[in-house]
Amino acid sequence: MIFILITSASFALLEIQIEGSGGWAENLPTWRVKNPFRGTVGWPTLVDGYHFWVWMFTISMFHAPFFFGFPFNLINELLIIETMLIFFFVEDFFWFVFNPNWGIKKFFTKEIPWHPNKILFFPQNYWLFIAIIIVFEVFKNSVG
Repeated sequence: MIFILITSASFALLEIQIEGSGGWAENLPTWRVKNPFRGTVGWPTLVDGYHFWVWMFTISMFHAPFFFGFPFNLINELLIIETMLIFFFVEDFFWFVFNPNWGIKKFFTKEIPWHPNKILFFPQNYWLFIAIIIVFEVFKNSVG
């Protein structure tokens, strides 16, 4: 868990350097398309090139162990997906905590354009990630 916290913090700080105050690549020269999943999982209306390629890179890196001898099976894939979800969840939260243009207070009080739906002060997709992580843990414990 310490590793996830360190990597999430590092990546959040990198994204703050890239995005500045304009979250969700608002001020970056990147392509944007309408998100077909908007409304289903509480994600932003647009998907942009910056985040698409960040996700592809991150997903690839998390799956790298399979290319270096880590056995591929359902339990290990669930472990990797679960770890990725924790990483994305924590990294996104750290982006607000460490960003001098936002801070923790604004996270809880200000409307976040790219996280339009909040449940109990947290973005809807945070709760989705938590639910998926719990389901994965229950499944892994029931078969392992």
